[in-house]
Formats: sequence, structure tokens, C-alpha cells
Amino acid sequence: AAPAEGEFDRCFDCLIEPALAQLDEQLAGLAELTGTERQAVLSATVRWLTDTIRRKVSRLLLVELNAARLDGSLAGTTSEQRWLAFLDRAASTEYWLATKHRYPTMLDRLARIIERRCAAACELAQRWCADRAALADFLGLDQAVLSQVDFGQGDSHRGGRSVAQLVVGSSRLIYKPRSLAIDHQLNELLALAFDAERTDLPAHPVRAAQVLRRDGYGWSEFIEHRYCSSTEQLRCYYTGIGHWLAIARLLGTTDLHAENLIACGPVPVLIDCETLFTPMLELAGLGMGQATDLAFRMISSTVVESGLLPGRGTALGWRGVDISATGSLPGQQPMMPAQRIVDAGTDHARLSADQVPAGLAANLPSAEPELGRYWPDVLSGFDWMVDRLTELDHAGELAPAIRCFADVEVRAVLRATESYAELARMLWHPISLHDEPAAVARAADLLAKQARIRPSAPSDPAVIAAEVADLLTGDVPFFITTARDGKLAGPQATRWGTEHDLIEQALASWRSADLATERELIRASLVSAYYNEGWQPERDRMTIERTSTDALNDRRAALAESVLRTLRAAAVRGQDGTATWIAPVFNVTGW
Repeated sequence: AAPAEGEFDRCFDCLIEPALAQLDEQLAGLAELTGTERQAVLSATVRWLTDTIRRKVSRLLLVELNAARLDGSLAGTTSEQRWLAFLDRAASTEYWLATKHRYPTMLDRLARIIERRCAAACELAQRWCADRAALADFLGLDQAVLSQVDFGQGDSHRGGRSVAQLVVGSSRLIYKPRSLAIDHQLNELLALAFDAERTDLPAHPVRAAQVLRRDGYGWSEFIEHRYCSSTEQLRCYYTGIGHWLAIARLLGTTDLHAENLIACGPVPVLIDCETLFTPMLELAGLGMGQATDLAFRMISSTVVESGLLPGRGTALGWRGVDISATGSLPGQQPMMPAQRIVDAGTDHARLSADQVPAGLAANLPSAEPELGRYWPDVLSGFDWMVDRLTELDHAGELAPAIRCFADVEVRAVLRATESYAELARMLWHPISLHDEPAAVARAADLLAKQARIRPSAPSDPAVIAAEVADLLTGDVPFFITTARDGKLAGPQATRWGTEHDLIEQALASWRSADLATERELIRASLVSAYYNEGWQPERDRMTIERTSTDALNDRRAALAESVLRTLRAAAVRGQDGTATWIAPVFNVTGW
């Protein structure tokens, strides 16, 4: 959450006005852009820049405010008057220039953020003008007129670019500054899987958002979230989740969290599918025996990695949080930390850390989802799609359909976005701004330590340095490849990993999958959603028709032996004599 809600916003005008004037001039040079549309882009850019800068420097301004209060340099006889005096001071270019001796690189970093986001806004406007006629057809309108833009609909990557939401007439549209070829290709695969002539389904139970593809960017339909209106619709929705689980398993998909899937009535719609064909990297030893390493390898290629299934976070800041596309249930989430400014409007303003409820996500098909009731539908949907994909594979149709993804751009999320977010907050802390070299070294060291325990995280010092450089200027590092190549292109033109065919990797993994175990993982994952609140699955009552007390000790021994044999059969064993199990576990966050 932003640490402030507008208290310092007028202090940023002097920082952004020169770049906005240049942007206004560039937009005026676009003959196809109307005056109203130019104003919509400019207003959106102001909001975007103001929000970004507020998040970066509010802590610093609070430190400066309190320092000025302590040294008595603020005019005014009341606390409120001294607050206004500080705002007047901080709203001038001279003030920001005077901070350079305390925070040597801050202004240069802010300037790069402002410059790049203005360039990204201009780029969107140019693309809008080029695609206006095609977008009118895409939206089913006589003409496309832009009335509102909202930047920052997600993290910024690759030079300040971000997803934006546009209002076009009575419609809404999503702009994505990346290739959307993968979205189109996924819908082609779904059309094959749900071929009406070969299945008994009246309509596609799942789909991805429809897109208008362009070179390096594209436009996507806006998916309106709406709840299911009946039990039958809910059953259809959760059956569709099962379909998505099988497709995600086939395509080696990760990062399908709650914000990437929207419940559109009975249809779960995937709105962001850039993380298909995630490279399967060699896992480093965890130091807890070969059995544990083997168990992690077994899990790493299963449906558990898709992000669709309920699961609780264990990392700092996310302990107990379920961000999965089937989870994020109301009443099942811990309180989330958020910062706000207290005593704003006085010279005693300061940050306060509050606990707030997690917001409701658009992945929920009802106001009070009952996963336990509909989880059998998830499993039946998974089984149906597994059978359908197996049928296509045996007919020789699956591999060609998958190989159509060979040259599309895919993204790999090598580190949790929250890890980057925590480091970014550290790099913009006043102490870090005062001594940037020390902060950069600290961030690089933390990323290197993470690489030693997280196999996907880059360990190359050059890649780590590039990641930190992106964080310094407000971007989240971004790694891409093609499914044919497999070697990742990272920030600052760095490369990571090895070349390997991700298509063949996905097909081989699918064909060798233990789908019975995958099914058990889907079934068992339900405990993460509800079990912490005392929920138990419904079971049939076991009635005893005839009691017998004969040979009780022998029967107890036989039962105990059966339990131990089952436990032993389920063990994952290493050649070093270690053994472990894959099962729900109880830790500091609960089950």
C-alpha cells in the first residue's frame, strides 16, 4: 500500500512539469489524436507519476519534515502552520536540488522514472493512433474514441512500461506492452480441446481473453467480473477450473494467481497467460537429504506449481496468505500490513503500520465460495481434460498444436515479485538514498543468497547487478524467452540459463506424468483453503451392522500394520537412506 494518500502530492509538481510539457508537445504532434484524447493521456500520466513518486519518497519527506521541526527552521506558531510551511518549501525546485548533498542520486533516479513513464505514455498514444480503426472493429464500435486511460495496472517493466486500462466509448479495453501471440495461441489450443464436433460440450467452459495482436504489444478485451447465479453455474465454473489445471500441467504453466484469472459467471477466464512453458531448472541440494531433494523435484513439475491450487505463503510479508486463483477466499486470509501517514497536516506526521483485510479478488465465482462442496467438480474437470488431451496425443494432434507455441514470447518469473518489492522499498529508504553504493551492495548480496536456495533465481553477478539497476529506477526485473530457445533474456540485455526446447520439455513431462498422483495433489490442496478454520470434508457415516470383540489384539495389530505399510509405501526415498513424504504440513501459518 502507498504510505501516503496525497499529503505530499503538490510537492512533486515541480519534478514532473518539465517532462509533462515535453510529453504534451509530443502528443500535440500526433495529428490522429484529438484534443480530448491528448488530455486523457496527460491526466493519466500525471496520476501515474504522482502515485509512483509518492510511493518512493514519502518516507524521505517525513524524515525531512521532522528534521526541520527539530531544528526550528519552519515558520509558523502552530503545528498545522509549520506543516504548510514545509509543503511550500518542498514544492520548489530549489528544495529538491538542495537535497543532493544528503541523497546524491535520488534526483537522477526520479528523473529516469519520470522520463521513462512519459515515454511509455507517448508510446501508448502512438499505438492507439495506429490501431484506432482496427480497435473499433475489435470492440464492435462505429468509431473508437478514447476518453480515459489508467496506467499502472500492474508492475512496470522494461523501461517504465505497464499495463493500462482504457475507456473507449461505452467499452473498456486493456493495453499490454508485450507480445500477445501466446494469448492467441492458447485460445487456438482451447478451440482444439473443446471442438464441438468431437465433444459433448455445448460451449467452451473456459477461455482466455480475446486479443488484437501487434508486433511487441497488443490489446485485450476487458473481462467483467460477475458472480454465478445458480448452483449449476458454480458447478460449471469449478469444472472449468479442473480443465485449466490439466491445461496448465500440459503447458508447464506457473504464476496463475488470483489476479490472472477472472470469474465471468460460470466461465473462468484467464487474462494473463505469459508464464506458459516455464523452464524447469535443475534444483540445488537443500541439505536435508536426497529424499527431500527428490520430493521437491517431484513437486516442481506438478499442478502444484501452476498457482491455481490453494496454498499458504511462507515468505516474510506473505505468511498465511493464499493468492491462488482458486483461493483468496474471504474470511480465510490473514490481515495484511499497510502503511499510512498519521497526524498528516501537522509537523508531527509520521508513518504507522496498520493491519488491513485483504481485498476481494475477481477470481471468486460467489461472495462466499464453498470450495469443499464443489471440489469434486474440479477433479472431474481435470479428469475430463486429461482424457481429452490424451486422446489428442494418441491421434497425433497434440504435439503439432503445442509446437505452434515454439516462436511465441514467454515470461519466466524467477523470483517472487514480493522479493523484488521488498528490495525496492529498501533501495528507496532514506538511509539507502543517502548511501546508494552500500544499499546496492546489500541488495546484490541478498539476491545472491536467495539464488543459493532458490534454483530458478539467477546467480550470475552480471544478471544480479542488472536486476538491482531495474529496481533503482522503479521497474520489476523481467525475463523472457521463446519456447523454442529456452535461454532467458533479462534486464540490461543480460542472459541467463541454457538453451533448451521448452516445447519438447513440456511434452515429455506430460507424457511421463503420474496423473494419479497429480489428482491426489489437487484433492489434498483443499486443506490449505479451509482446514485452518476447523473445516472437515463431508464423509459418509460408517455404520456397524454387527459388533465383534473376538481377537481384538490381533485385529488391532493388523490395522496398525496396514497403516504402517501404507505410510511406508508413500515414502519418497533417497539413496543416502533418507525418507520423506509429500503431504499437507503444519507450520507457523497453519496447514
